[in-house]
This record gives sequence, C-alpha cells and structure tokens, in this order.
Amino acid sequence: MKKIAIIGNPNSGKTSIFNHLTGLRQQTGNFAGVTVEIHKAAIIFENQPIEIIDFPGTYSLFPNAADERLVVEILLDEQHAVHPDIVCYIASAQHLERHLLLFSQIQDLGFLTVLGITMLDTAEQQGITVDLPKLQQLVGVPVVSLNGRSGKGTQELLKNIKNASCQTWIRSCEEQKQFLKQQLCENFTSVKPQIEDVLQRYQRIQSIVDECTAKKMASKTFTERLDTILIHPIGGLLIFLGLMFFLFQAIFSWAEIPMNWIEEGFVWVSLYLKGLLSEGWFANLLTDGILAGLSGIVVFIPQIAILSAFIALLEESGYMARAIFLTDNIMRRFGLNGRSLVSLISGTACAIPAIIATRNISNQKERLITILVTPFMSCSARLPVFTLLISVGIPSEKVGGILDARGLILFALYLAGATTALLASKILSQIIPTSERNVFMLELPVYQYPHWKSILLTVYNKVRTFVWEAGKIILIISVILWALAFYGPTYQRQKAEQLLQEQMTSHTDNVEQLRSSIYLETSYIGMLGKFIEPIIEPLGFDWKIGIALITSFAAREVFVATMATLYSVVDAEDTRTLVQRVKAEINPKTGQPVFTFPVVISLLIFYLFAMQCASTLAVVRRETHTWKWAILQLLAMSGWAYVASWLAYRIAVFWV
Repeated sequence: MKKIAIIGNPNSGKTSIFNHLTGLRQQTGNFAGVTVEIHKAAIIFENQPIEIIDFPGTYSLFPNAADERLVVEILLDEQHAVHPDIVCYIASAQHLERHLLLFSQIQDLGFLTVLGITMLDTAEQQGITVDLPKLQQLVGVPVVSLNGRSGKGTQELLKNIKNASCQTWIRSCEEQKQFLKQQLCENFTSVKPQIEDVLQRYQRIQSIVDECTAKKMASKTFTERLDTILIHPIGGLLIFLGLMFFLFQAIFSWAEIPMNWIEEGFVWVSLYLKGLLSEGWFANLLTDGILAGLSGIVVFIPQIAILSAFIALLEESGYMARAIFLTDNIMRRFGLNGRSLVSLISGTACAIPAIIATRNISNQKERLITILVTPFMSCSARLPVFTLLISVGIPSEKVGGILDARGLILFALYLAGATTALLASKILSQIIPTSERNVFMLELPVYQYPHWKSILLTVYNKVRTFVWEAGKIILIISVILWALAFYGPTYQRQKAEQLLQEQMTSHTDNVEQLRSSIYLETSYIGMLGKFIEPIIEPLGFDWKIGIALITSFAAREVFVATMATLYSVVDAEDTRTLVQRVKAEINPKTGQPVFTFPVVISLLIFYLFAMQCASTLAVVRRETHTWKWAILQLLAMSGWAYVASWLAYRIAVFWV
C-alpha cells in the first residue's frame, strides 16, 4: 500500500485537505499548530489502496519544536512505519514564497512530490494571481488547485498521486540527506550552515515566485480593516475578555432549559424501570448505580457543546491567532510566549490534548512550564462540578437585571484558574534554568466565514469523546460505588439494625429512608468516608463529599456521578433532581444543610486547583519523559488546593 504524506506549513489548509481526502471527522483550526500528532487513514482510489498520513504543520526541516523534529526524523528514516512513498505538499497562494521553502527541502530529499495550492480565491482578493501551469513548469512537479473548504480539486490531486513518477531534483538527494542527518546528530545547533542553506533556497524560490505570480495594488482588505480594531493593544484585549465573559454567561443561560429536560428524562426513566422491574439487587444496580451515575454526565452535554462550539468558532474564523498575538507580550512577562495560549485555551476543553499541543513550542523551558500550569485552566471535566455546586449554592438571580449571577461566578472561577496558571508560570520561570533563545513565529490568517459543518463535527466529536471517555470510567466507578454502598461487613450491619431500632420511635414517618441512610453509613463506602472525614473536616466537607473527592481522582466529573449514586442509594423513591436532593441534604451533627454557602465555595476552590485526573498525569509523564514533574505537579496542585480551600472556607464562614 502506498503511503502518502500530507505536509505543509501551519495554516496552509493541509488538515482540511486530509479530511476531504479521507472523509475523517478530524478537528481543524484556522491557526498555527493545530496538528501536533500523526494522523492516518486508508482509502481506496480507482481500486488502489492508499494510506494517507497527515503530518504536523512544519515551517522547515530545521526544526524549532518537537513536532517539527518528528517530521524530520520520519522523512530521514526509510524504515519508519509512516515513512512516505509520495509527498503531497500543501502551500497557500497567499504566502507562496514562504511556503515553498519546506517544499524545496522535501523535494531535494528525493521524494516523489505533488504540489497542492490552496487559498487562491483569498489571494486574488489581495491582488495576487498565480499562474499554476507556469509554476508547474518551474518546480518540475504536478501542481493542483485545491479548495480546503469545499474539497474541490482533491480528486485531481489523487489522480496525480496515483500517476506520480520519477522527477528531476535540483540537487543530489543523498547530499541533502547527509546534511540533515549531520544537523540532526548535532541537535541542529550549527546555525551558520542552516542560514546559508535557507538564503540560497530563498534566492531560487524568489525567482520562481516572481515568474509565476502577479501582484497589483489592492484596496485595504476586510482582514486589514478588522485587524485595526481586533489586534489593538488595548481595545483588542478588552474585546477578547468580553468574548470570554459572554461565553460563560451563555454556558448557564442557554443550557439551562435542555439540561432540565435531560435531568427530568432520567428521573422518568428511572421511575419507569423501578415500576417495571421487581425489587432486588439488579433493579437497584440499574437505577441507583448505572443510571444515576450516567445522568450526572449526560445532563452536562449542552454546556460542553456550547463551550466546544465557541472555541471552534474562534479557530475557524481566524480570531484565535489574533488572541495569541495579543497576549504574547503578557505571556512573556510570565515566562511564556503567545503560542502557550493555544495550550491554555485548549485546556478549557481538556488538558490532555492541550499538553500534547505544547509540542509546537520551540523553547523547552517554556514548553515545560506550559505543561505544568495547563491543568490550572478549568477543563470541561470541571464544568459539571462547577455547575452542580453553583446551582446548589448560588441563587439564580440577575445582576443589574441582565447578567446571570451564576454565570458571573463561573467566569470568575475560569479567570482565577487562568490567573493562577500565569502566577505559577512566573514562579517556575525563576526556578527552571535555561540557555535557549525565545523564538516566536506566528502567521495571521485572513478572516473567513466559519465552516459550519466543520464546527458541528467538532462539537459532535468533543461531546462524543466527553460522554464516551467519561462514560466508561463512570460506568465502572458507579457499579463499584453501588456495590460498596449496598454491602457492608456483618458486624456493621448488626450495628445498623440496632441503631435503626433505637431511632425508629422518633422517625416513624419514613422508616425506609432512615434504614437506607443508616445502611449507607455502615457500608464499605461509608466506612471509608468516615475514615478520611477528619482530614477534610477543616475544609467543611463531610464523609460523603470525601468519597466523591476520592473517586474523582480518576476523573473530576466523577464527583457528580458519585453524588448522584450516593443520594440515590439513600432514597430510591426520591423523584427530585440531583440539585434539589443535594440542596436538601442535612448534616446530622448540626441539623443544618450540608451544602451551605461556605462549603460550596470551599468545594469550588478545591476543584479549581486540585490535580484530579490520572490521565493528565500520565500524559505529563509521557511528554516530559519522567515521573518527576508529574509527581511534583500532583503534590503542588493538591497541596495548594487544600490550603486555598481551607482559607476560602474560613473567610466564607466569617463573611456569612
């Protein structure tokens, strides 16, 4: 099977072409550095199997980042699993001179090459026209016009790939391979020969571009006019903050109605199954274990969808690159650069791909710092926890008659997480030594209308991943939780029966609920909760919250599923929603609600800062190649979460 590599500069449209060629629903973005891993798919074209591989966006074969180095290593290693037979190089007509640098390097390595030119229509709007037949004659390889949005030209591209044959190279491919291998061995520290090579190439490329392109003076483009506002050093930042503020208002306001429908639907299904099935452990497991746990995740799909759609819209329109540009100076003051913003904003969806995205940060110190602080950004797994707690502890009121108070609290939490990430970066930048130079390159794309199909597919993929990945964990944990809450040691059960007999005289109105509550306390999970209660009591937490804290180390969103399971076990006939049940929970020691305002604030702060995600720790270990940083990250974030939660609880108690 022929292996076809899709290679090009960041923001050239190569991943969109890959999606059109393969039909895969892969996420794309209109900013540099989206593709940070190798993606591949097998297709059949004219009865011939072809494997198409999407390589990370690369500026040249002299790498400035880990993902670029990966491309060099694969192209030089003929035994590598994804070493290509043919390279399909994607270049933008807007920046042809710059994009042909990497093309010339790959061509000189001896690869059969097909050149695809994208964004021809956008280039024409800027007064740039490209003579494709002339370009084909000058570079000596097939040249195809492509449209990354509509997919036009992909069939012609496949035909040229299938018919690719021997080409004439500008210089000896063996000479070029040896030159790059030597640079690779020296870790690309020999800058002088690299500069000489690039300058020679640009002289040749410039003559090619001059012959095949024509430029005319064009009026100020829409992008240029809009950029005078959106990348203004003050006005642009205010607009960016305004967009973020709008997002968190929308997360609560727009999602409230569908969330209520979903939650009521789960309650109805649970009651229906209880009426349909005979009493027993299976019915109890299905309704109070599995359904209760899953409802705590599915109900938050509307909010995850809104968050994912908004971020995808910023990427598709080209605004995300402006956000990176705007924040570069701010980031540098904290030991980072603007490219770190890609990871930090991506971290609001999930820390795992955000940490992987740090591969496009060339400076290793800045990359390490970004990896370590990204989990401070509130990811979508925290969103269900925040939403539940805010709905329980913060009244649904309008501030100034317009703004949702709960949305303001959510925005404040995300802002606090981002601020902590920056402060932690500043501290780490003073601790971690480096001798590397800071290199920051960014290409601002033109603004374009969002490709709504791509946005919908992105939202679908994000929601599916969230539900599927979280669902697997929650299904397992919910079953384990149910079993630990349903069963207990014999001596504890005997103690429970004795306690039940003592309290029945004063609780004759609801004996079954009393029995369930006492049985829960004397179950295996109750014993565990009671064991850790002294440690978390200073934070205002009881043993049930403690159980949720333990289970959510697998994944933060498990907190909600745990609470749903525990409260379902207590009262199987309760038809109230989870928020209503949590609000009504009474502390038997004080006779007051468990989830008071100070407790809710304390929990919010704990989940804002705690490192409760085993998968993220594993990715940090993989990206840093050592457990040292992962363990330090876990200890530092968890320790700070405990201290901050304790302070927040004490202040809230005093304030109330």
